[in-house]
Amino acid sequence: MEKASVSYSKGKGEVVFDPAKVSEKDIVDQVDRIGFRAKVIEE
Repeated sequence: MEKASVSYSKGKGEVVFDPAKVSEKDIVDQVDRIGFRAKVIEE
């Protein structure tokens, strides 16, 4: 992961990552595992 930011007031976060090292699914799975919900939003 290169960068992560979270806005609790907006209920959103943003992650910048190297897809050669980790997949979107891996990130979502880890966030879910620690008790938060995550989904990919394409911009």
